Amino acid sequence: MGDNMGNELHLPWNNDTLEQLLLKIIKIGETTKVDFKKTLNLETYDQKAELLKDISALANTYDENYFDYGFIILGVEQNQFIGVNFQQKVDNLQSQIDDLIKTYIAPFIKTHVLTFTNDNKILGVIVVPPTRNAPHVFIRDIGNKHRGDIYVRRGTITEKALPEDFALFFRHHLEEYTYTMRQEIKDIQLNIEKIKKDLFDIKSSRISGTVEENTDKADESLERKSKPHRQKSTSLIQEIEKTFASEEDPIKYGLIKEAKKIQSFLETNFIPWDLQVPSKEGGKKLFSTIEKEAETYWIALSKILIRDDKGKYDEAIIQSLGYLARYYEPPSGITFTHLGQNIRYYPLVVSLYIIFIIGAFKKKLSLLKAISNIELMSRSVYSEPLSIAYSLFFIRIAGDIFQTQHENYPNSRWCEPVASYIKILIDQKVYIDDYIWDKDANFYIGEFLLSLLPLDIIDQNTSKQINRMPSSGLYIYTSSAIPSIRRFLRNERSWIEKIFNRPFGDILKDFDETAIKNTNILCTAAGFVSGAFKSAFPEMRELKN
Repeated sequence: MGDNMGNELHLPWNNDTLEQLLLKIIKIGETTKVDFKKTLNLETYDQKAELLKDISALANTYDENYFDYGFIILGVEQNQFIGVNFQQKVDNLQSQIDDLIKTYIAPFIKTHVLTFTNDNKILGVIVVPPTRNAPHVFIRDIGNKHRGDIYVRRGTITEKALPEDFALFFRHHLEEYTYTMRQEIKDIQLNIEKIKKDLFDIKSSRISGTVEENTDKADESLERKSKPHRQKSTSLIQEIEKTFASEEDPIKYGLIKEAKKIQSFLETNFIPWDLQVPSKEGGKKLFSTIEKEAETYWIALSKILIRDDKGKYDEAIIQSLGYLARYYEPPSGITFTHLGQNIRYYPLVVSLYIIFIIGAFKKKLSLLKAISNIELMSRSVYSEPLSIAYSLFFIRIAGDIFQTQHENYPNSRWCEPVASYIKILIDQKVYIDDYIWDKDANFYIGEFLLSLLPLDIIDQNTSKQINRMPSSGLYIYTSSAIPSIRRFLRNERSWIEKIFNRPFGDILKDFDETAIKNTNILCTAAGFVSGAFKSAFPEMRELKN
């Protein structure tokens, strides 16, 4: 148990969740926002300067992983948790670090020092929250650090800032100043879309005869008498509107309309941005509210996918999904939790499940490839775009909310809460009228294929792979998923591999090496976590033998 409660410190994790996260991070290794230390000594000025350098570098460096939080994890050696011995109480250490930062760094950086006891060993962490005040600069000399020094992280290396880093600092400041204006523009755009929709409904009503013809004729007669010189122009415009309104595909229009409705809902405060883990009834009410907004879209999506063998509505599906593919950032200046932020990916992730489950069943190669290349739109015009695959990680940060819907909660919990709840939802809401449809087998196949998307994320500047982990899923824990996925890989490899940008064999090798790391520490991986490469490329095994 930690010495300080995360909720009191306004962290996005409670103590138990943070402890589990830190243990997983240790297995992954150091990254841009993670630094490991065997111990922490602050006896000399050089030691104090080194800690200040590390804290300021984490604060000055932006990274989407862990939502831009930085961690200095104490008690780790060579990616192994060995424990740390504290010579003073945590509160005293927190005060000492705060005093050092106030004296030597500006603007001030708030940190949170916490400890956990695991296997009778102490795990310590200095959490560095995201900041809007970078760069944080040394304002006095200390040890081997000098006034004016600015440090950043590049991968696992801490070094002095370069000119391009200052451009990034400026971008973040500019984003904050222009956020309100961009939000107002966005509101105007939404109002324009609503006006267009209302006009379309009126025009459609006139075409279908719901508006009395006599009224139209009276209006035309009056206009003809009062403004005869505009008669031809007005008639032409009316004909254009009627013609194009009658040609508007109601299925395409309706699908996009439903997606826009969901997007507008998710950007409101109907889902609290500072959401905490609700009670079982509170969780049920929350899911019911979201599902009421998204249900029509999900069912429409499944019906189109199963019936549209020619791919007539593939483009409409892609366009509609673009409205849900947002990087959901809380408005500037409001209190938020990562539960409130990441539960907003729920409609998008369910949509992805439906598309990949049915898309794999119907072999919709072009659609699945197009979906895999969609990016999450950010409110910032400067942020690097994120692959839609990141939504699979984001939603699982809200896993504690899904746990509340376990039948025996709080006494029992799912190993994979997000996928378990989505499986129940799809079984209830999505009906597939096909005699060879197997709802369980097809769920695991589609989910597995979806889980590979993070392994296909490539840096556009370096053309190198970014992510080494597949997404988690129910297929990891369900033994019945194994034969279905193996058979799918063996029989359908020729078209599956065309979905991805990286060589399919490399993706499956990465899966085999890393999938087991997604296993919940309290559960056993009884499902499909290895053998993907051998299943898809049996000839390679035979050649090796």
